Amino acid sequence: RMLPAESLHRETCFKHGTAFCMVLGGDMMVTKSLVEQIRQNKFESASFINKNIHRMISSADILCFNFEGVISRKISHRTKILPPYFSFGAPPEFISFIKSLHSDPVISLANNHSLDFDLDGLMEMMDLFTESGIRYVGAGKTKEEAIQPVIRSVGSLRFAISAYTDLLPPQYYAQSNRLGVAAL
Repeated sequence: RMLPAESLHRETCFKHGTAFCMVLGGDMMVTKSLVEQIRQNKFESASFINKNIHRMISSADILCFNFEGVISRKISHRTKILPPYFSFGAPPEFISFIKSLHSDPVISLANNHSLDFDLDGLMEMMDLFTESGIRYVGAGKTKEEAIQPVIRSVGSLRFAISAYTDLLPPQYYAQSNRLGVAAL
């Protein structure tokens, strides 16, 4: 049953007879102004996000969203031909913000901005997520890893979460021996 966002949190889901609460977010766009606003809040979400939405996100059994950008120490290194405002990057501290949203999110990296800072930026972001315990889908060191779903269980239910894209030049798709994103 679909419920309005402002009323959603774990207790509301159970009150309406729902066995679990899954939040599927859209794109988290990492603009310079967003990074600066979050930096001013010391990379914590509680004071930055609407309280009802934060409660819904943080109490969900499963949170999954698409991360449109790159988390890297090298966000000034761009290889894209497009103007700089089409590249989205955030410093490694941004991971604290993501972790403040939910204790165990699943992040999709299968999108046209995961390679805004080339394959090195993607690799660093995957390493940072792995080091911090954040699971991601849609990218990997090989094609097999990039298409591997993350499995989440809630009670007796199991969910396979995966992500793919078709918005990139062929050299950015993962191959059997090459890092990249999952091709649709």
